Amino acid sequence: MLKKILYGFLALIALIVIISLFLPGSAHVERSTTIDAPVERVFAYVNDLEKWDDWSPWSEKDPDMDVSWGEITEGMGASYCWEGDPDQVGKGCLEITEVVENEKIVNKLDFMEQGTATGSYTFSEADGKTTVTWGFDTDVSSPPVVGKFFGMMMDGFVGPDFEKGLANLKALAEAAPSYSIEIGESNFGPYHYIYVRQVTTAENLAQMMAESAGAMTEFAAANGIESVGTPFSQYYSFGEEIDFAFCIPVAEEVTVDDEVVMYAFLEEGACIKGVHLGSYDNLGGSYGEMDRYMSDNAMESTGPPIEHYVTDPGEEPDPANWITHIYYPIGS
Repeated sequence: MLKKILYGFLALIALIVIISLFLPGSAHVERSTTIDAPVERVFAYVNDLEKWDDWSPWSEKDPDMDVSWGEITEGMGASYCWEGDPDQVGKGCLEITEVVENEKIVNKLDFMEQGTATGSYTFSEADGKTTVTWGFDTDVSSPPVVGKFFGMMMDGFVGPDFEKGLANLKALAEAAPSYSIEIGESNFGPYHYIYVRQVTTAENLAQMMAESAGAMTEFAAANGIESVGTPFSQYYSFGEEIDFAFCIPVAEEVTVDDEVVMYAFLEEGACIKGVHLGSYDNLGGSYGEMDRYMSDNAMESTGPPIEHYVTDPGEEPDPANWITHIYYPIGS
């Protein structure tokens, strides 16, 4: 009897090994959802790792997990590491390795002793709605036999978390303050203005603007310079780093002898003008619509885009009521 049990056990082991030879050495998990929001808004929540805490399913599973951020937290090269409850989130690191604006984000996942994987998000927009597909791929060929059988169960392990995360992302994006954009042809200028030009990252942009405004306000007060109108910015390049000038219009030409604050004159010129109503967080959507307008009309910008901040957030606390004019110069 003992021999029969032993032979049966060995036969079962052999059968499992044979079956494993025909099982795939990789596992793929995928879930999708459609969100009633523009692609620029949805993409921003995934491209900025610091916003993941607002929708990630694992943040809910272990709110107390430790997170350490990399030097970059948004876009290509952004990264973070986490360590938490071993039964819920474990530990590991993530890095964004590929970004196609408003189309795709790919990240590399390192689960330490548990191996590595690739995560992906693809975005497509139709009729103002965005379809997001969250994918996950990993090698399950090791350890032999066991890994492949584990890979067969991967969808059941990970799929529900993806569904929860996408549901959170959908609720977040659809509840975000709405915005509107009206586009037409106009002129911008002329302006005498003082400015501070800097290179920074998206996450530090607001802080740099505030510091620039403070420096120019102090400079104007010390030199008896009269400011007129609301501030505007000129953007010379976008990307991992943003090269921009924060500007305050002044009444007349001024002589500047300062290492930080400069003076310039902007002549009047033809522009494509977008009137954006809503939060600054949604400016990306308006830029996207203006880009499409320019493309549809075979137009090209001849200078740096300009953001003119018509509404003072200090006087109007509701972002839904903020007005920002966006200008694309099209003159010679």
